[in-house]
Amino acid sequence: MQKFAYRHNLSVVVPLLDDNIALGWPYKFMPERNIVMPPAGRKFQALVNHVVYNRTVMDQIMEPQTVYITVIRDPQQHLLSSYTYFALNKDNKIGEDPKAYEMFLNDSKRYDSLPNYFIGLNVSRTQIKSLTRNLQSADLGFEYRDFDNNDAIQRFVRQIEREFAFIIVLERLSESLVLMKRKLCWSMQDILHIYKNRKGQSWGYEKINPESAQMAYTWSKVDTLLYNLARKKLNEARKGQEKLEEEMELFENIQESITDFCATMKKWNTTNLYDPEPLVIEKSEFNEEFLVNRQFCVPLLLHENYLTLIFKCRQFPNHRQCKENINFLHELYSLIHGVHV
Repeated sequence: MQKFAYRHNLSVVVPLLDDNIALGWPYKFMPERNIVMPPAGRKFQALVNHVVYNRTVMDQIMEPQTVYITVIRDPQQHLLSSYTYFALNKDNKIGEDPKAYEMFLNDSKRYDSLPNYFIGLNVSRTQIKSLTRNLQSADLGFEYRDFDNNDAIQRFVRQIEREFAFIIVLERLSESLVLMKRKLCWSMQDILHIYKNRKGQSWGYEKINPESAQMAYTWSKVDTLLYNLARKKLNEARKGQEKLEEEMELFENIQESITDFCATMKKWNTTNLYDPEPLVIEKSEFNEEFLVNRQFCVPLLLHENYLTLIFKCRQFPNHRQCKENINFLHELYSLIHGVHV
């Protein structure tokens, strides 16, 4: 999404704090406190950083007809990721292995204390109730106090279905991206990406007792309903789609080609501006011909906080953070464009 905004020169919401990729997360989104506000009368065209969804205030800062997109992941996989990322295992002294994780699944309420991850943020249980239970729904604005309120849960799921133009299912990523491309009239270039931030792990659900593994869906009931909705909507979106499998196969082949090509640039710096011959992606019935080169690859390879800084300084060049990082910004632009700015 950052690459899409960069490529199409969109105005992007940027965080108020320095070196921060979150817009108030894990708290509710409050623009006056969380972002660099636009000039009077202006609105933004893209919002891509970590944020708790709040449609009412987002509509106030986004241009009319903004399309809202989100991603939903299988609650089993998301819970395991949260458990390890937020280090609940370390805080609860139960270890990081399949048996310890089964202990957590079988008595989640007991072991679901707020981890040390949040101590520096002064987060208390009165504000954030859990970092494992229904975390995807909480990020989409569902209130912690309503986790066991069936009426509130049903209203929330209907709201998400109504307000989001498209929901990507992570386990069906290629299919989701191709269908989103068709729905939003994007190009093949717009959905190409490179995997980053993937945490390796020596074990997964294949080593968990099946009965214990199912407890993840019970513990995150709201996320499970949301995931079922996302899969249902994706199944509906693919009905009547001609040559969908062919386009998915082409997309995955191009994806593999650009990943291999861009990997040669991972160690670039301003003193080593090796520029290989561009990779030519030939025209097909699903895409126009285009070139994959330095300018295409580097925005895909940059860490999200570097692109956030570029967006901030492109829109607010007088911001103190931009003046303090002027030399680093020149290096970033040099990496992308192959010239010293």
